[in-house]
Amino acid sequence: MIFSQAMTEIELIVPSKDMLPVTRLLANQGIFHQVDASHLNSETGIESSNSLHEEAVAYSTLERRIQASMQILGMEEGQPEQADKYAMLEIETARKMVDQIEQEIRQVSLQLADNRKKIEQDQTYLSQLEPIADIDLDMGSLHNSHFVFSLFGVVPNANLERLHTSLSRVPYVLIPLRKERQNSIVWLAGARSNSDILERAARSAYLNPLELPGDHQGTPAEVIKSLNESIRQTQEQIEENIGAIEQVREKNQQQLHILLWRVRVDRMLIDAMAHYGKLRYTYLIVGWVPSLKLAALIQKLKGLSENILIESTPTHRS
Repeated sequence: MIFSQAMTEIELIVPSKDMLPVTRLLANQGIFHQVDASHLNSETGIESSNSLHEEAVAYSTLERRIQASMQILGMEEGQPEQADKYAMLEIETARKMVDQIEQEIRQVSLQLADNRKKIEQDQTYLSQLEPIADIDLDMGSLHNSHFVFSLFGVVPNANLERLHTSLSRVPYVLIPLRKERQNSIVWLAGARSNSDILERAARSAYLNPLELPGDHQGTPAEVIKSLNESIRQTQEQIEENIGAIEQVREKNQQQLHILLWRVRVDRMLIDAMAHYGKLRYTYLIVGWVPSLKLAALIQKLKGLSENILIESTPTHRS
């Protein structure tokens, strides 16, 4: 069964100098259900509340940046340390620390991303060249020709006649390099001055071009060998990149963990304070507390701040 719990509404008037420790105490007890009292701000309090809202947004942005860095480094958030032993962390101080860590991470992570992209590209080239590996044709000479336009690609067999028809008005060469059940790998060539016509005809026949690496020379078999060597070397560089990221993680993981939880706790505290009522020298805190735990909470609050004023209004059961 579900039983209701008697609650008591409390209002706290707290001197400005005690606002942070009182907020920490309320947060750590885990029994205070805050009510927004920011609408009770004086004119000075409205400016203060707006400033706190902006500060909370700044801490939230910084928290997300720290989480992103930890994700790149493969770090878990872990558990927070005892927050009471820390003063609030200045946002600019925290931002400079995060900037420095991000710079270290960015350098090695960009290199890793570039190398992974290169391997992916080389593997795509390999998959395109493997079907024509046994063809004795210098790929480099086709790429470097100033007068001949060349296009390798895969075209549906049903569209070969359409391709011939589209090219009937210009000189061209269309050589099937390999024919399979539904598609053919073809080499289309013609004068470079007619390249627009050749490309349009290829598109109309749904010829899917094979993008070949221009920086690898020789026959398809030679280019495949060169690509495999390039992939091997790039994989070695990736292993070095991963090692560099591990070094960055070992160097910064303790600092990142502390930063994350300090920024997160400070963000939560500031967000709570932004919903206080603000007079000239005091803050108004409103919320609900389980009635059975009220006396213990009041005792702790009085021990924390001699000048705190507390008013409580219990709920009444009919």
